Amino acid sequence: MNTPISIIIPCKDDPEILDCVRSIDYHNAEISIVLNGTPDDFYEWLSGKLQDDTRITMHRLPRPNLAWALEFGTQHAKHDLIVYMDSDCRFEKGALQAFVDTAERYDVAMNVFKGDVI
Repeated sequence: MNTPISIIIPCKDDPEILDCVRSIDYHNAEISIVLNGTPDDFYEWLSGKLQDDTRITMHRLPRPNLAWALEFGTQHAKHDLIVYMDSDCRFEKGALQAFVDTAERYDVAMNVFKGDVI
């Protein structure tokens, strides 16, 4: 199946977010980058780098606050299956498909799962 998911990535000014986004190999994903307290020059740089990826939506919050960024992303997510990711991390190839396969196989409503960081 091709279940849609929302991926929320909070970020202030971490250039590694480009590698994070590039590691997303699941094509039916809404990618929501929540910039919190991001300087204008970083926002402009990142916008230029990601302008061709139609899966990406960027939101700007005026000050850094991780909890607020995650909550904002969750409230604006288009899909019920939500994945949180750190801007300096990468998805292993096929990890998102494995997540979706598990969600489709079992009742995962109201559950939170944490992946391993390697």
